Amino acid sequence: MICPLCTAPLDATQRVGRTTMLACSACSAVVTPPQDRADASTVYANDYALSSFAAASAERYRFFRFPEMQSLVADVLRVEPAPTSWLDVGCDRGYFLDELRRRGLRVAGVEPASQARAYARMVGLDVADSMMRVEGVFDGLSLFHVLEHVPEPVPFLASCLEKLTPQGLLYIRVPDFTTIWRTIFGHRWIWFQPHLHAVHYSPKALRLLLERSGFTVLWLKQRRPNTLATRRAYRLANDVFARTGQHVRPRFRDQCARLYQDVTGIEIACLARKA
Repeated sequence: MICPLCTAPLDATQRVGRTTMLACSACSAVVTPPQDRADASTVYANDYALSSFAAASAERYRFFRFPEMQSLVADVLRVEPAPTSWLDVGCDRGYFLDELRRRGLRVAGVEPASQARAYARMVGLDVADSMMRVEGVFDGLSLFHVLEHVPEPVPFLASCLEKLTPQGLLYIRVPDFTTIWRTIFGHRWIWFQPHLHAVHYSPKALRLLLERSGFTVLWLKQRRPNTLATRRAYRLANDVFARTGQHVRPRFRDQCARLYQDVTGIEIACLARKA
C-alpha cells in the first residue's frame, strides 16, 4: 500500500493501543488500514459530531464556541487583500460561516450530516450536501477537522483548488498526531479515532501535501484551539441556558471530559494560498 500523501510505500507500522496503523517514513503520515475504517456514507448521513458536547443544544454550543469563531474570522480577515467570499466544507451547523456573513462576505457551505445542514439552512445559510452542488468560485475555502476523514487527500484537494479564485486561500485544521498528549494517552487520546480518521497528520506531512497539491503555505502552527476564553464561554453558556431552562447543567463527569479535551486536543492549523 502506498502513502496517499507522497506516494511512497507505507513501509512501517505504528501500534496505538490495540490498533496497528500504517506509517510512511518518507513524510511521517500515519494511515488507518482500510479494513479498520467505518463506512463514511453511513457515518456522515447521520448527525455526526466529534464529541457529546457538539450534540447538545445548537444555540448553547454556538455561544460556547464564540471565542473560537472570532479567532478564526480574525485569521481570515487579516490577510491582504481580505477575501470577499468563502466556502466552508464540512461546515457543521454553519457557525463559522455565520460569523463571516456578518462581516459582509458571500458564504456557502458543504455539510453531509442532514440535521446539521437543516439547522444551517434554518438560519439562512446556503449549505449543500456535496461540493458537486456548489456553484461558482470563492476567495477562500476552509476544511476544519475534515481532511483527516479523507482517504485520498490529493484528488480531494484538487477539487478544492478548482473552487478557489486565483490566489485564493485555503484554511485547514487537523488533529496533531505528533502531540505529546497522543503519545501519553495512546488510544485514549481525545482525537484518536481510527475508524473515522483515515490519515493522521504531522506538520511535515501536512505541509508536504499542500505543496504537492498546488498551494503555498503562508503559515503553519501547532496550537490548542480551546483557550481560556473558550473555557470561560463554556461556563457562561451553561449558566445562561440553565437559568433560562433551555439546558441542563453538565454533570461533573461531563465537565471533566470537557477539560480533558481542552488540555489534550492539540491541532495543526495552516493557512495556504493557491499557487
